[in-house]
Amino acid sequence: MLQFIYAAFWRLKTIDAGFREPHIKEVYINDAASGSTAHLLIASEVFFDTGSPVVLLANYANVHLVDQLDACIEEGWLQTPLSDYMDKVRWLRGVWLAGSNSIDKQFEPQSGSTEAPKVSLFIDETGDLGFRKPGHFYAIFGVAIADSRLELLREKLRAILAEFWPGPTQPKEMHFSKVREPKREQLIEKISRIFREFVECGNCFVTPNFAFLFHLIRAEVEHFRDEERPSKTVIADLLASPDGHVGNRLLMLATEDLISTMIIENLLSATNVSVIHDRKRSEWMNEAIRDGYSAALDNVATFLQVTKSTLSPPITSFSIFDSESEPCIWLCDWLGWELGAWLRGDREFSSHFLEAIEKVRFFTFSEFGERVQFDYPGGIALKRYPDRPREITKLRGHGARACKAPE
Repeated sequence: MLQFIYAAFWRLKTIDAGFREPHIKEVYINDAASGSTAHLLIASEVFFDTGSPVVLLANYANVHLVDQLDACIEEGWLQTPLSDYMDKVRWLRGVWLAGSNSIDKQFEPQSGSTEAPKVSLFIDETGDLGFRKPGHFYAIFGVAIADSRLELLREKLRAILAEFWPGPTQPKEMHFSKVREPKREQLIEKISRIFREFVECGNCFVTPNFAFLFHLIRAEVEHFRDEERPSKTVIADLLASPDGHVGNRLLMLATEDLISTMIIENLLSATNVSVIHDRKRSEWMNEAIRDGYSAALDNVATFLQVTKSTLSPPITSFSIFDSESEPCIWLCDWLGWELGAWLRGDREFSSHFLEAIEKVRFFTFSEFGERVQFDYPGGIALKRYPDRPREITKLRGHGARACKAPE
């Protein structure tokens, strides 16, 4: 029941809060096991401060829900609808990613081998970074390939260009959005075979942009959950970099999420991981990607510390390349184009895409801002992740959290 009350406060204090006027909600929660009922009257409001929409974050400390939940957990009798609740609480207190028992073993040395493999992670993205329309979405793909097979893979990919565009008009890179039918269908069939042959595993982070915004609010709620008074967050600040550039946050945190998840759950047994991201058209975007990579390494270090893992983090490097000079990025371009076209309602997935994504795991944020792993685009949720406590904005003029002006 305490867990349901906690969820009710979260929902009503953030997502269902009304603009400019108080929103009061009456909630009844029944506990079938004990026959008891909780009756809650929750008031919430989103107001405007100097022209910007502001969210009053839920204050769980005042209702002592956190203390009660912790006490129940320590006594060992808490039963909730969530599976593996103790593991989720440990994640909540430490790091955001899955536990060590989920680490994939596929990159362990083969029998007779004395050296763990070196792996390259190639990344590309599609979608919008804006928040003006409810339909805006963002997706980022990463695929892992053993370094020992990279040269052969590059040869095969460049051979596709020569096969499909013979003569002096041959393009220097592959962009599926620029290829017309029926050549595109033939190209998909060819590249899908190469994908299934060379790609070890992959991840995709895809989210409606507004769901990502709700997730940022959840992160702030968790970070300041023990304060003795509510906190306020300016929505524009959630989405902006320190220099005020809106869109930076989504790009940075999506990159962070993808890289750290791939390393922790797939690549920790590799000795070296090279991360190669497709170069973006604007330098601020490339800077956001670099910041995401640095944050991902911090996540990996925190994970190893919290879980007391005996594994060592792989040696990592980071590069940004034009897809013209790194054909392995074309694999992500194909996946991103198919996913984007499906999300926009332009076409259904090809059978080749559906076969390829058997090697790919998908993560998103639900309409309530929860991080969820699901089996395939449009499929069912497989796992819910707890909110990661993190301060997104540095607030000014608000009690103990006020940022002091430089003297």
